[in-house]
Amino acid sequence: MTGASIRLDLIIPPGAPGMFRRLAVRPGRAIPLTREWHNPEALASPPGRPIARFEGRQRTARAGACRLTLIEGTLRAGRRREVVWRLTVEGPGDAVLALDLPDAAVAGESLDGAAMRLAGRAAAEAPPALPVLDPAMTASDALALALAHFGDRLRRLAPIADAGAGPEGVHQMRVTVRRTRSALKLFRRAAGDGALDPIAGALRALGQALAPARDWDVFLGGTARAVAATAGPEAARRLVAIARRRRAGAYADLHGYLCGPEFARLGVLMAVCALSQPWTYTAPAEDLATPLAQFADSALRRQWKRLAAPGGDLADLPEARLHDIRLEAKRLRYAAELFAGLHDRKRAARFIDRLTSLQEQLGHLNDGVVADTLLDALGPAGRSYAGGVARGLVAARGEGLRSAIERTWRRLRGTKRFWS
Repeated sequence: MTGASIRLDLIIPPGAPGMFRRLAVRPGRAIPLTREWHNPEALASPPGRPIARFEGRQRTARAGACRLTLIEGTLRAGRRREVVWRLTVEGPGDAVLALDLPDAAVAGESLDGAAMRLAGRAAAEAPPALPVLDPAMTASDALALALAHFGDRLRRLAPIADAGAGPEGVHQMRVTVRRTRSALKLFRRAAGDGALDPIAGALRALGQALAPARDWDVFLGGTARAVAATAGPEAARRLVAIARRRRAGAYADLHGYLCGPEFARLGVLMAVCALSQPWTYTAPAEDLATPLAQFADSALRRQWKRLAAPGGDLADLPEARLHDIRLEAKRLRYAAELFAGLHDRKRAARFIDRLTSLQEQLGHLNDGVVADTLLDALGPAGRSYAGGVARGLVAARGEGLRSAIERTWRRLRGTKRFWS
């Protein structure tokens, strides 16, 4: 990691048992703490009634090279009330990661951020899908911003995905995982071998935890619905019922993962790396100092070369090769969307639209492969009449997609790239 000093705000479970004992430190005496937040737009003096108020206590301690500050109490804003437990850790990035923090500690908002959110002065929902990159940034700055942005988005999407209220939360969280992994691959060379591997490994595990829930959502929303429309609701009833039970089991497994220490640790790791930028101690300085626009164009050229390698004709390629092309298209799309704001937006949007069409068509083809796997997992129901109808629909859809994929591929190859 790195010796750079950082300040990390953590949300911990109320009454986290024996936290200071776990860290083998002796805390200082608890002292009362009161804080108020006033409307920053108010011009009157004195500022009048606060928009939020915190009452509680604070304790501090030292753990090796780190300074710990624990704040506990109640935050109020109007009629809204929230119990607050916040741990602020200040110290070198590697020392922060080495602490034996509570398993459920998650990197999150500071007390100031919580006050503004409760008072309605800050959005509680997940941030936008993509960070806003500035051409004046260096590659190192952009990587740090991407990690901070995607880490915050994952944290805010987790309760939505965990609620099981619909497929969108899991879908958005899975896309964010993929965007983050794509960004890590783009910056891997500049960051130096190994600097981003711990985050990449943890993201891979999160993606694996999300995949079953998403696969069953897609199956029930697409293939199973088409079977009911074709063979009739009664014929599809048993297949749908078993698929729903499998989906419920997948969501239960996902709940365990999102509430467990691995997911919490991922958020802390991403936040620490975004703050301390450990790659600045391992990577060649000239790579990190590269202007972002130059770095982005180089990365996009490399990714396009990999995607365009099959040439002008996809007609005779086997499905396994089309699957590889789908993955390359997805990586290029995520890279293009990340860097689109550095270029002419109209040209970038045209290219991304055509690239998205190709990825989605290849994705529908791959959905058929996934559907076959899920039908096998359904046992006898997957081999029933309804299962046979499902396999027939999947096969027919795949055959119909071939010509559309070929047309989209030719259009994409003829589209002017928006980077230099």
